[in-house]
Amino acid sequence: MSLLRERVEVVNRSQTGPEDSQGTPTWVDADPVVEYWSIQPRTSEDLTARPASRATYIGFAPFGTVATHKAKVVWRGLVFEVDGAPRRWPNPRTGAESHSEVDLVEIVE
Repeated sequence: MSLLRERVEVVNRSQTGPEDSQGTPTWVDADPVVEYWSIQPRTSEDLTARPASRATYIGFAPFGTVATHKAKVVWRGLVFEVDGAPRRWPNPRTGAESHSEVDLVEIVE
């Protein structure tokens, strides 16, 4: 049985211009792509040790997820930025494709 059941929208982005005076990149969003993931908080200690605007989660995505290190992920009305490149995990016994793990940081838009 697959755990990848929750609908998410993956929005890949590209930086189009120089950073503004605050150091924030200017982004252009691509069309959203729907995938099915499982998203979970890292640990309860991690969530209580960080400010609310920096809560971290882990996303379990399909092996060939379209998400990149610049992507935005929307799940249950929450918006996340991908923190680093997705990591692909093959099945250790067979070598077959299993899933990808994606570090996520919750953001407020």
